[in-house]
Amino acid sequence: MTRDEDIPPGDAEEYAGLGQVLSETIYIVTYTWTAFLMESEAHLQILSKKCVDEGLTATEQLQYTRELHQLSPLWVQVRRRLIAAKDLVAQMVEHPFFASVGGYNGRIAIEGYLRKQTKILDDHINRCNELAEQTNVLISLIFNIATLQDTRAAIEESKAANAFAASIRRITVLTFVYLPLTLASSILGMNITQITGERSDSPLWAYFVIAISLMVATYGGWFVWSRMLSKMESGAQSKASLPKP
Repeated sequence: MTRDEDIPPGDAEEYAGLGQVLSETIYIVTYTWTAFLMESEAHLQILSKKCVDEGLTATEQLQYTRELHQLSPLWVQVRRRLIAAKDLVAQMVEHPFFASVGGYNGRIAIEGYLRKQTKILDDHINRCNELAEQTNVLISLIFNIATLQDTRAAIEESKAANAFAASIRRITVLTFVYLPLTLASSILGMNITQITGERSDSPLWAYFVIAISLMVATYGGWFVWSRMLSKMESGAQSKASLPKP
C-alpha cells in the first residue's frame, strides 16, 4: 500500500473522532455562554452605576427603565436554553455511544469531561438567575429614585406655596389696616349734601344707587360670560366625542 492511497478509518477511529467533535461542540457552547454572561454582567454593572448617578434626568430614567424591562424576558430565554444544554449534556453522559469510545479509560475521561461541563452550565444558570434578580433590583431602584425626586419636588412646591401664602397673609394684614382709612377718606372726600351742606351737591342715596347698579351690572356680565364660556366648552367636548365619518 502506497502513501498516496486512502486508508479508510476503522470503527474505533470513527468513534474517537465523533466523540472529539461532540466534546469540542459542547466546549464551544459553554464557552459562548460564558462570554455572553461576562458581557451581560459588565453591562449591568455599567447600568447600575448610571442608575445611582445624582444627575440622573427623567429622560435617562425612562431610557434605562425601558432597557432593563427589555432585559427581563431575555434572562428567561437564556435560562431555558442553558437548562436545555445541561439536559443534553446529562443525556450524553448516559448514552451508550460514549461507553464504546476508547475503552474503559476513554469512557471515564469523557464522562468526567461531560460532568465538568454540566457543572459549568449549572454555574451559568445560577449566574443567569442572579442577573435577572439584579435587573429587577435596578428597576425598583430607578422607580424609588423617581419617587424620591417627585417627593422632593412636591416638598419644594409646598415650601414655595407656604412662602407665597405667608406673603399674602402679610398683604391681607396691611389691607385690613389701610382699607378703613381709604374708605373713610373716600367718604369724606365725596361731594354730597349730607357732608358739604350744599344743596347743589348730590344726595347720599344717589351714591348707593349708582354703586349698587354698577355692582349688579358687573356681576351680571360676569355670570353671563361664564355661562356662555361653559356652553362653548361643552359644545367643543361633544363635537370631539362624536365618531369621525
